[in-house]
Amino acid sequence: MSDRLPAGIFYRQGERAPDFFRLVTFNFRKETSRTQAYEAVKTLWDVLADLQKGIVRDLLPARPADPEIRVKADGLVPTLCFGTRLFRSGTHDQLLARPAPTDFPMLGQLPFNGLQWGPTARPNAAQTDFAITLHGGSELSVARAVVELQKAIDDHALPVTMVCFYSGLHRDDGRSWIDFHDGINNLKSGDERKLAIEVKQNAADWLIGGSTMLFLKIEIDLQGWRRLPRELQEALVGRDKLTGCPLESVTVDSEGKLSGTISTGCPMTGTLPADSRYVTVPTQAHNHILQASHIHRTNRQRSGPDQMTANRIFRQGYEFVDSPPEGGVRVGLNFVSFQNDFDRVRGILTTAHWLRDANFGGIEGDAAVPAFKLMSIVAGGYFLVPPTGNPFPGAEVFTA
Repeated sequence: MSDRLPAGIFYRQGERAPDFFRLVTFNFRKETSRTQAYEAVKTLWDVLADLQKGIVRDLLPARPADPEIRVKADGLVPTLCFGTRLFRSGTHDQLLARPAPTDFPMLGQLPFNGLQWGPTARPNAAQTDFAITLHGGSELSVARAVVELQKAIDDHALPVTMVCFYSGLHRDDGRSWIDFHDGINNLKSGDERKLAIEVKQNAADWLIGGSTMLFLKIEIDLQGWRRLPRELQEALVGRDKLTGCPLESVTVDSEGKLSGTISTGCPMTGTLPADSRYVTVPTQAHNHILQASHIHRTNRQRSGPDQMTANRIFRQGYEFVDSPPEGGVRVGLNFVSFQNDFDRVRGILTTAHWLRDANFGGIEGDAAVPAFKLMSIVAGGYFLVPPTGNPFPGAEVFTA
């Protein structure tokens, strides 16, 4: 099978996801017909194709003497995704789409035992008919795309409402807002990632060669986290804070004080070592404290990505900072994962001894390493990501 995975899944050898991100969610109006839905998505996709060439439609020549204007595309890469709502009966006057895979869930009132909606959550803002992810090399490139999409909706009177958009960025030091290195123990680029993310069977025919995506906007309790001593933070994460080296052991003395030892030979440089032996966590943790750390809970097995029980996914996350409704500063992670079956990511979040038992890391009721509720969901949803195609990815969804 030829490689038809969307360009916005940066799994290929030598690829690195651009530093700026938007996820834009949309709903069709209730009275929309299947033909109108098809034409609306095609119109929006054509606008993005123009932007990738540096074409802004309001800057097209309108008079004989007008110059030809091009803006910087800055590596803009859009990806089209279809949400659960599109396939559910009763949300529109007529069913708009062909059948989806049977196991295509909503997040629901209790998304996961350990990870739940936060007090400022908008549960339906990302559980929509469709979404478009935007990756770009500058803040302007992805912001401009959002504006041009809304202009197209207005100009063409499309039966579409832009529900919300979510912004993200990469820190140039490779760390998250809790100041630990992030995204270290990911799948290797190339075939290893492809094995985990490409849909090959047991799916609707129009999804073969594509992927599935879980998006979660996750707020973190940064104030609470910063009140924890460094030793406890490291035990909860499973890594040394400054070097990123995985911990080899964690001990508790008679006074309850924690002490961690990093992997033997791991260089204390402050940046991640190039040697993968000191980046990938050991197969088995040496004690119950490390077994309960975040990096062990999220990857308890080391079998290949072709094994479903390994729950291997490709995470392509972006940090965010914004202001919540009540004011102040809110920070966290746009968690974006790709997998060939939703059971992979749900396995991580719902299986005992993985993240079903803890919000982040730690042991419930333990005096030395108590479980800490770091994360809550602000918005999220499951999406199907069709393979590349014309006139837009997944166009077959709207055909009879």
